[in-house]
Amino acid sequence: MSDAESDDNSRHDGEDGDWGDWGDEAELVTPTRDVLEHNKEHDSAGACLRHCKEAYGWDLSALGKALELDIYGSIRVVNWLRKEVAAKRREMDDAELVKHLQSPFVSNARPAFLDDDDLLFPFLPEDALLPALCADIHGGSDNDETSAAGKGASSRGDELEEEVSRLREQLAMQQELIQQTKATLLNDGFCSIRHARKRGYFRW
Repeated sequence: MSDAESDDNSRHDGEDGDWGDWGDEAELVTPTRDVLEHNKEHDSAGACLRHCKEAYGWDLSALGKALELDIYGSIRVVNWLRKEVAAKRREMDDAELVKHLQSPFVSNARPAFLDDDDLLFPFLPEDALLPALCADIHGGSDNDETSAAGKGASSRGDELEEEVSRLREQLAMQQELIQQTKATLLNDGFCSIRHARKRGYFRW
């Protein structure tokens, strides 16, 4: 083998190694609190969902697909779950709490709180799970997933890159929504102050 061929192979090996490292880092950069134990963190939203399925017997990814949740639906569901866990954790064990959390979704029913805009405000700060139930992330049939599992590493890498890209876009949408809401609330506050000054409530 020539020196040029050896250098070329080494370069490709290095690129493959970098790609694998990138895939690992993509999950590690999004620490995510557990569904039932908010003081426990997983390496990523995906790891959190896998743990919920394996440890608690609840597949939230499948729920997102069944309800066809968009980014806002995902945020509402996650915030509702967070609020209920915070309120009920001390009085229920894991099995009871999961059963309670599942109750609004019996037979994949769409609960009324999916129209509650108050649930668009994050219950936990920097909650990476908020967009994770979006149906676009988990799209495709079981047959499609089985087929994808048999593809080569390059194809799997492309899928991961697309998924991370979608997740970043959804997080950006969430942040934009939060900023818009803050601006609206701040503007409403200034309007209230101006109104009070006109009425003579303030002398300054």
